[in-house]
Amino acid sequence: MLRKVDVIEAVHGIRTDRDLSCTIMNNKLKISAQAEKLRRYTDKYKRKVQNKQFSDDSKKFYRELGNKVKGIERPPKKEEVDTFWRSIYEDPVEHNKDAKWIEEVKERIRSLKVQDMKWYEITAREKPTIGKPQAQIQYLIFG
Repeated sequence: MLRKVDVIEAVHGIRTDRDLSCTIMNNKLKISAQAEKLRRYTDKYKRKVQNKQFSDDSKKFYRELGNKVKGIERPPKKEEVDTFWRSIYEDPVEHNKDAKWIEEVKERIRSLKVQDMKWYEITAREKPTIGKPQAQIQYLIFG
């Protein structure tokens, strides 16, 4: 055991307790830097795999992505859920039918003329096909 300690001290140039603490701190920093580098590479690889999976089969990608949803730790009791939804659906609610903004909207709608409306013709952009209909639709929507 002493021989291993002597070898380590010789390799790192440890002569005093201060040298020992500096060497320990230096090695901790090196380990944390390597861990961060490994985390970055892992994240980069995961993104690359997900991008390839999305381009190959987006439906499967979303299906697998949906399976990674975290579960509920403490779900509510059935009675609480029933009470909540019954209060929403069964209790009658009286809204303010004489609200000022409703009359303003009705007045604006009455005053609209067909000539005031703008009509837009929606056409698909021409571009080379990607190979997957989902990708083409996504391109048309998001550009």
